[in-house]
Amino acid sequence: MLYRFTSRVVAKGAAVFAIVLLVSLGSPTQTLAQVEPAAQSAKANGNIDDPIESFNRLMFGFNELMDMMVLKPAAYGYRYVMPRPARNSVRNLINNLKSPVVLLNDLLQGENKRAHTTMSRFMLNSTIGVLGLFDVATSLGYPRHSEDFGQTLAVWGMGEGSYLVVPIFGPMTVRDAAGNIVDFFLDPLTYVAWENDHQEYFIGLNILDVVDRRERNIERIDQLKEDSFDYYATIRSLYVQNRRAEIRNQRVNENSFSSLPDYDFE
Repeated sequence: MLYRFTSRVVAKGAAVFAIVLLVSLGSPTQTLAQVEPAAQSAKANGNIDDPIESFNRLMFGFNELMDMMVLKPAAYGYRYVMPRPARNSVRNLINNLKSPVVLLNDLLQGENKRAHTTMSRFMLNSTIGVLGLFDVATSLGYPRHSEDFGQTLAVWGMGEGSYLVVPIFGPMTVRDAAGNIVDFFLDPLTYVAWENDHQEYFIGLNILDVVDRRERNIERIDQLKEDSFDYYATIRSLYVQNRRAEIRNQRVNENSFSSLPDYDFE
């Protein structure tokens, strides 16, 4: 049982790592050692390092096609069958299930006060909030914040690296790609699902997360497309600005354009 579980987890992690590695090395003339100084310089100037922009735009177009054919219709269907209070409870539940990963990254960053807030939120919402369906913690003075290992790497001094658009997974940087892999292994749900042969619940939860976030931004994304001269460049800018704000622990409005879906179906 343990061998089978470990094999599945390692196989999934290796698959994600392979995708990230292939994309991050998509430019055959530019190694990671060459990319990093340029990325640091771009960050210092407030710019974005995008050395494989042509490839990224191609992948961006693919993801947009997937959004048009699959994700956006699913978001409309989700809105149709689920009333707003139910959708809010789904979002609260998903956020609560992410608390252990947020807590671990709070601690890894030495953010003890934020770790206390995360732990308090998890305990209050898991009990009084009925397993996280209701966010009672915010009204009690424990506002939600997000943390992930990509942010932890930034706090530890790692540069953000090049900007990437990964098929299905969407926009990220090299640093965030590495962080996503680590967060997968930090998440207790990974081990609960695979140990008990309930991978379908784990995958379903992640799909629901993406569809819910897409539903919350239907009109905003439509407006953003309409107003953008270069939609690819707009999304790139918003993504990087959002991530830099999160690293500085600035509050990000989850209902703004900076909260964009990432087409992660797994």
